[in-house]
Amino acid sequence: MEPEEKVSRNGQPPPGAPDERTERGELVAKELICLGALSVALLVAALILPAALGPPPDAAGGPDRIEAPWLFAGVQYLMRFVPAWLGGLVIPAVALLFVAALPWLARFVPRYVYLPVFGGLLVAGAVLTALGLSH
Repeated sequence: MEPEEKVSRNGQPPPGAPDERTERGELVAKELICLGALSVALLVAALILPAALGPPPDAAGGPDRIEAPWLFAGVQYLMRFVPAWLGGLVIPAVALLFVAALPWLARFVPRYVYLPVFGGLLVAGAVLTALGLSH
């Protein structure tokens, strides 16, 4: 004899089966417990494990050029040609706001309008990052 199926082929419970979904409040409580447990574990790990800081700095001879991680190489390259407040704050903020607004734009603006702009931002970011890494 085969066990009774709890889910039908379309992913829904069979007719007459009890609803076994988790309530919202119960789910939030479970998530908060997990958040607290992980926070305590990270705090304990941070207190016990030594920080990998490397050797102490040499005051006599510093680095010739300070470079950002590869993720920010495009922004650093852009700041060579425009003022720091514009290349390091305004242009990245506008790009991030546009990406954050994409779900809203998808509802009200045709795709042929916002997709080329998004593609242009991706290409510009990739080119600036490549240029920043090569210099």
